[in-house]
Amino acid sequence: MSGTATDAGGGRVAGVEVSTDGGATWHPASGRASWTYTFTPTVTGPVAVRARAVDDSGHLGAAAQPDGCPCTI
Repeated sequence: MSGTATDAGGGRVAGVEVSTDGGATWHPASGRASWTYTFTPTVTGPVAVRARAVDDSGHLGAAAQPDGCPCTI
């Protein structure tokens, strides 16, 4: 999956994390403002994907979820 993160407060995106289990665990994505994350589901059926970003001041954004597939947020 891939996405774009921005800092509306005038700072810079320092990193992005992705969860594939509804927010129970988080994993770093590659990149910052433009990011990617690759995973292989271990079970069939829906996957609860979330993404969140942190800015250069350490402020963690709210987790976002895609509305549907393809799974690009």
